[in-house]
Amino acid sequence: MLRLTELGQIYTTLRHRGLVVLGAVLIWATAAPASDLRAVPDGFHPVELSPNRVASATVFGALGRYLPPGPESLEGRPSFSMNVVKAGDVLRVDISAGDFLDDSVSGQELIGYIGQTDRGWKLLQLHERFICYRGAPDDRGRCP
Repeated sequence: MLRLTELGQIYTTLRHRGLVVLGAVLIWATAAPASDLRAVPDGFHPVELSPNRVASATVFGALGRYLPPGPESLEGRPSFSMNVVKAGDVLRVDISAGDFLDDSVSGQELIGYIGQTDRGWKLLQLHERFICYRGAPDDRGRCP
């Protein structure tokens, strides 16, 4: 994400080169505010985090027991992906695990926010959404 001071420096550089309009269009098209990255899409439900969780030396350690188990076997098309991006003063972690062997749950998606403290990385928020084989999840997010 670009900060206001960085945008000012870019504007000044572009103005001196006669590219103000082009630069403004490029910045508008590529710079999303950090608040957009902190938004949780529809269908995600908050996960109750343990009050006893502690900071970890690594981002992955902060996710700890909240990570999905990953592929259960080689049967089907198992998948697991993770994306980490800076979202303001925290990291946003998007996790997707798919093709579960459960006959009603196809997969799970998680969105988490991890902050850096003086003791390490700490999971601040976590939201989950299940992907169902049969129908939409109920209002608690569980598959039918």
